[in-house]
Amino acid sequence: MPRSPKKLPLCTQLFQHLQNHTGVYSPAGQPFLVFHPSGTSDNAGAFLLPVNSSTFRQHWLNLQLQSGNPIPSATTLRDATRALESKVFANSVGIAPVPTHIRLAWDCFSEPPSIVLALDTLHARHITITQNHWTPASTPNGFVYHPVQQPLPDPVKADEPELILRKFQTLLRLDDPNFQTLQSWLLTALQPAKDPAFHDYPILNFTGPPDSGKTVAAKLITKLIDPTGTPLHSLPTTERRLHILASTHHLIAIDHPGRLSPEHSRRLERLAGGIASTYRHYEGMLVRPILLTTREPRETKHLTAKIVDVEFEPVTNPRTQAEILREFESLEPELLGALLTLLARQFEHPQPCRPNRKEKNQKIVESVTALLNQHDGYWVGTATELVQAASLPISPKAIGQFLRYEDHPMFEVEFNPTRTRRLIALIRL
Repeated sequence: MPRSPKKLPLCTQLFQHLQNHTGVYSPAGQPFLVFHPSGTSDNAGAFLLPVNSSTFRQHWLNLQLQSGNPIPSATTLRDATRALESKVFANSVGIAPVPTHIRLAWDCFSEPPSIVLALDTLHARHITITQNHWTPASTPNGFVYHPVQQPLPDPVKADEPELILRKFQTLLRLDDPNFQTLQSWLLTALQPAKDPAFHDYPILNFTGPPDSGKTVAAKLITKLIDPTGTPLHSLPTTERRLHILASTHHLIAIDHPGRLSPEHSRRLERLAGGIASTYRHYEGMLVRPILLTTREPRETKHLTAKIVDVEFEPVTNPRTQAEILREFESLEPELLGALLTLLARQFEHPQPCRPNRKEKNQKIVESVTALLNQHDGYWVGTATELVQAASLPISPKAIGQFLRYEDHPMFEVEFNPTRTRRLIALIRL
């Protein structure tokens, strides 16, 4: 009776399956396997999988199930992973480190240099953006794949992108100044880092009262530029957990973090400005755009120098999230195309998005000046009446101290107390 063929060890089976997949490592020394689309050996459109990751181990398990083999034990799987990891380091191709990217990459080796946006990392669907032009293409950039990532739709070219984005403004119910701020931030978030050690993103902050639509808007923004299976997150309790998010997401969206402590603020600021990470699934420099939703500016007072505020007003006739999503999905290809068109227009000279957080004194001066403009340059009343008339979010005592002791070159202040009322006269200069 003939003997059945001897079953090969798991590690050997995997080596045979991956004989066409090249081993490389990142500049930080992290080993990756390069997976080529359709089994080809062309580097264009290939994506990277960290060898020491749950995603790669799951890939192995799927191979065993497809082959009808029993599922290997955790020890066998760990030993095989370590053996394969050593093979990556021993591979002659792995001598040259390769950059690793999530969703966006800067291709400095193409002619001319271009921005690369991964529409679908798994199936090698990319968009390259150059001066006044963007087009679908396959590129050899090292995009790291993870199952949580979702594909972007094929963008539609827009001759008048401003008109397309106006529809998005209507959907979000934002006024012109706030939407212009949001649009500027979106274009900045689509600018990849030429060098992650010398790049930073401003932190976008959707602020407004409850039921103002800021959480739904945050979901739409993540779906527009970096769709994933987990669009919104709670505030990570440690920096390591924050880096875990950054290892699979280009955009980090945190919903209602509450009042940020100085330490949490420093963690977010470091990630937005570039920080070295030792997280084993994505080692090296991390720099990510961050989006927050808060109710009051004081919740993010420690991030004043990095914050870009977009203010939402209460919604009087709210729509369901399902209705908003349907309308957004019908607009999404045009919206993405409009953003890419604007990004191509400013390719050579990108417009920076500056933090716009106003200091308390500046807000008081602007509110009082607006009140004087409504009353032909003269107003008189008590501190309590001034707080109500100018809609100032401070106490009457605080506004009285500000008017008495702070400089305010836009108007003149006269204190005229009577027997029953402490009157304040304001005269516009």
